[in-house]
Amino acid sequence: MPSSSSTGLQLAVTISQLWMGIQAFSSSTPQQRPFVELTNPLIDIPDRLPASFVANWPTFVLDGRSWTRIPDSHGFVPPHSLEELWQPQDLQLPTCRLAVGIHVRNGVIRHILPAIDLTLAEEHRNRGLNKLESIEASIHAAIEALADNPPEELGDGSNVIHVLTPPPPPQQQQTDDDNTVVCPRPGSDLRVLLRQEDGTTVGALQVSVEKTAPGSESEYLPDVYKPLFQDEALRRPAFVESRKRLEQSRASKEQREANQQVD
Repeated sequence: MPSSSSTGLQLAVTISQLWMGIQAFSSSTPQQRPFVELTNPLIDIPDRLPASFVANWPTFVLDGRSWTRIPDSHGFVPPHSLEELWQPQDLQLPTCRLAVGIHVRNGVIRHILPAIDLTLAEEHRNRGLNKLESIEASIHAAIEALADNPPEELGDGSNVIHVLTPPPPPQQQQTDDDNTVVCPRPGSDLRVLLRQEDGTTVGALQVSVEKTAPGSESEYLPDVYKPLFQDEALRRPAFVESRKRLEQSRASKEQREANQQVD
């Protein structure tokens, strides 16, 4: 997580040399990270923040000029993770979009970090993979939005902003939505790297995609998640099919037992 420079000129010079890329690969055993390391291109000695402290920062999404706060209370789990990405067995894979993470402290940009923004059906947020994007445009967009009409909460304490990266020019796009990719399947790791033009990595986010129990079958599902897990349109087709086969198997077994009792 690189630190922003002390002046606007230094910040502009620094971000113009930074790029981000997404990679997916086979997962290793997840490791708990007790600290988040902070780097500064002007200072060789990194600083640290406790990961537990960072995990509770409110998170906002900036898409163009539109601000959205990711729900983080009233039953919602913390909206961002430094280690694991949970994928319920009954839900489709979310779409992940490359984002520039910005740590804002009392309204002032303090750090820049690599991030991904996850959505399901363009409503439920945080719910061939190797891309490279310049972050300069995203940072400038964030500066303009912060100076224009930012949420009042950003002026108090630490907050995280996910600035969604704009799509590349039409002539450079390989797909209709070239900065959006499908999340890797459980058992994989997802890594986002922040690099300088010379290839030096100055920031890294790596999370393990972990399979979790189906929320639609949970007796303890919080009310805030019921619209997500009760929406059959968001169910993973393979999960629906497996449950149909299981129900048919149970019905056949019950029918055989009933016939045996009659005989």
